[in-house]
Order: sequence, then structure tokens, then C-alpha cells
Amino acid sequence: MQHLTVARIAEAPAIAWSTANDAVLAEGKRVLVNDPARFDGVKVIRG
Repeated sequence: MQHLTVARIAEAPAIAWSTANDAVLAEGKRVLVNDPARFDGVKVIRG
């Protein structure tokens, strides 16, 4: 189920929206937040 929206994943039988959302957030954290190299080459972050 790569690259699907939370709503699309939640449409699968027996998957609640909150369960799908939790899985998407966990995967995002694993792939992005926990990547120590995520800011390699970044010089400025503006808000």
C-alpha cells in the first residue's frame, strides 16, 4: 500500500481510519524523522 492516502488505505476492509492514520504516521516518522541524514546539504530552514 505504498503512496496511498490515509483515506484510501482506510477504505480497505476491516481497517479503521485511525488505524490507517497511525500506520502512516509511524512510517513517516521511520522514513523521515528518524533519518539522521535528512538535513544533509540544508543550510537554512525558514518558517
